[in-house]
Amino acid sequence: MSILSDLRQEVLQIRLCNKIVQIRAYFNQDVLIRLSLSLTGSHLKNPNHPLGKQLLDILDSNETARDKIPYHLDGTPFQLKVWHETMKIPYGTTATYGQIAKAIGCRSPRAVGQALNKNPLPIIVPCHRVIGKNGKLTGFSSGIHIKELLLLAEKAKF
Repeated sequence: MSILSDLRQEVLQIRLCNKIVQIRAYFNQDVLIRLSLSLTGSHLKNPNHPLGKQLLDILDSNETARDKIPYHLDGTPFQLKVWHETMKIPYGTTATYGQIAKAIGCRSPRAVGQALNKNPLPIIVPCHRVIGKNGKLTGFSSGIHIKELLLLAEKAKF
């Protein structure tokens, strides 16, 4: 059996702050390996998708919901270190790229930003909580508008 035959994609949507976010979820067998987020139309389709509910639970301060999703992070040792440190940022708060770099013993906030740009599982690895040292929103693989929306959704529930 080919590895490619075990890959599947599901499309779901969640509502955040009156916006609809479309999520493309990629699975290898039943293990989540990638999420892709984008804004979409105004009609919510698939509102009862189990993964959508679990992702909303994470954004609704139930971070233990992350442990209920079978996922796999695939990256370099440095990327994994950055991603795991990012998962420690408490709900409703932010950290800077420099703070993450310092916590993992790295001198380069830019290297942290590059690792977070490769994050395959936004929301699960909450890279939207990482901001510039001046407090500005910088860098997000799905776009700054999605990063802002994720932070607003968390603050609305915090």
